[in-house]
Amino acid sequence: MSPERVFQVLTVLGLAAGGWLYGDYWKKSNLPPLDNDSAATLRAENSELVQRVDTLEEELAQVRSMLSKGPFPVPDDIISWVEKDYDMVFLKNPNVRLASPTKIRDAAHANLRLIYGEVDLENEGLAWELLGLLPPNQRLFTQLLFVNSSGVKGICDLSEQRILLSENFDAMSVPDRSVLVRLLGQLLAYQNYPKKEWGSRDEWQAWEAVHTGSAAAQQSRFLRRNTDTNEASWDDPEPAREQLLNDLEPALQGFCNFPFIEGADFSRYFFIDSRAAWAGMFQNPPSTTAAVLHPNQKEREAIDISFPNSGSEIIHENTIGELGLRLWLEPL
Repeated sequence: MSPERVFQVLTVLGLAAGGWLYGDYWKKSNLPPLDNDSAATLRAENSELVQRVDTLEEELAQVRSMLSKGPFPVPDDIISWVEKDYDMVFLKNPNVRLASPTKIRDAAHANLRLIYGEVDLENEGLAWELLGLLPPNQRLFTQLLFVNSSGVKGICDLSEQRILLSENFDAMSVPDRSVLVRLLGQLLAYQNYPKKEWGSRDEWQAWEAVHTGSAAAQQSRFLRRNTDTNEASWDDPEPAREQLLNDLEPALQGFCNFPFIEGADFSRYFFIDSRAAWAGMFQNPPSTTAAVLHPNQKEREAIDISFPNSGSEIIHENTIGELGLRLWLEPL
C-alpha cells in the first residue's frame, strides 16, 4: 500500500476509533455514581484509551514525516497522461514532495527572485505607485509572494525544478489531482523549454502565459475528462487563492490572472490547430503580451517611447506591453 494511502487509512481509523472510544467513555462517565471497583475499571479504560490515541498519533506522525521527507508517489497513469497530452516526455523523473506552508512560501520567493530579482521588483513596485497601478505603501513583492503561496495546493519550484504539494493535498480528490496535473505540465514544459532570462516584464509575462496557460488549459482538460467519466462537477481546489486574487488591486489582479485566462486561451489556439503548431509555440514563444492577446495576428515589434529629459532621476525602466497599457488605462 502506498504511503499516502496508509496515511489516509490511519487518519480515518484514528478518528473513528478515537470518537467511538471517547463516546463510550463519556457515556459511562455520565452514569449514576459508581462504586469503587467500577470507578477503578473506568479509570483503567480511560488510561488504555489515552494510550491507544497516543499510539495512533505517533503512527500518523511517522507516516506524515515519511511523506514530507521522501518523494510523493505520483501515479504512473497521471505522468503518462500529462506526457501524451503535451506530446513531450520528462527529461528527468518529476520530483514531487509534500511541503509545509513555509517551504511553499520559500519556493514562491525563489521563483520571484529567479524571474525578477528582488531589487528590480521593489523598484517596479515604486514605478507602479507613480503610475497609479498600486496604492502607496503596498509592496509589490509582498503581494505577489502572498498570492503565489497562500491557499495553494502546490507550487512548481522553477529554481529547483521540483513540485511541492501542500500538506492538505488529497491524492484521492479529483480537483486536487487536477492541480498536480497542472504543476506537472509546468514542470514538463520547463524541462523541455527552459528560459531563465527575459529582456523585459512584457517578455516574461508572455513566456509565463505560454507555460502557465498551457498547464491551466491541461488542468481543464483533465477535469473535463473526469467529469465526463464520473458525471460529476468539481469545486475549485484552491478557493482561498481565488479570494486573495479577488481582493487585489485591479491592475495586479489583471497581471496575475493573465496567464491563467488569456494564456490558457492562447495555448488552446495552437493545441487545436496541430501538434506542430503546439510544439512551435514552445520553441518560439511570443515575446510580447500583445502576441498572446492576438494569436491570429502576426507579432509586431514593440515601439520605443521616449520622453523629454527633465533632469529627474529614473527610478525604474521596463516594458509593460499591451497588457500593462490596458490595465493602466482601464480605469480611465
